[in-house]
Amino acid sequence: TLNGKLIMHKYMLRIPYIGQLLHKLNLEVFCRVFGVLYTGSGENQEIMKIAAESTGNMYIERQIKSVTVPMMMAHGTDLITAMEASGVFLPMMIARFRSGSDSGGVRDSAEEMADFYEKETNLKLATAIETIKTATAIVISILVGLLTFITAETALIQPSAADIMFTP
Repeated sequence: TLNGKLIMHKYMLRIPYIGQLLHKLNLEVFCRVFGVLYTGSGENQEIMKIAAESTGNMYIERQIKSVTVPMMMAHGTDLITAMEASGVFLPMMIARFRSGSDSGGVRDSAEEMADFYEKETNLKLATAIETIKTATAIVISILVGLLTFITAETALIQPSAADIMFTP
């Protein structure tokens, strides 16, 4: 269901290590789309909605559409305060957008954040893959060692004289 998917997407972001990776991947896509579409005019609510939909995470999308955009439209809140209120943007991202809005370079900030998160997630994914490979190799080595030990032990077992039965 829609609510089940929303809950699943919310808790996927809380999975240790993988959740952080997914969160940053989603925010990288958001920044990439936001940076491409941002115009600098005051009417960027539609851009926020489109960028939120592009993340692929229903929880992030809902938070942006139900918290950030309404705050910007109804209350006239600035971009940074509205982003903080949603609870889905990372502190570094908010700080970077704040400096971008102060200097007039929100588009550049969004593109820089997208590039940064892309590099970071690529490195973390590579590290995760290498860790999984190493763990798999260790488990296989242990199993081969155990199998070798068991086979060697059965090969060296010598029956006792009482165990041997001769039939004349």
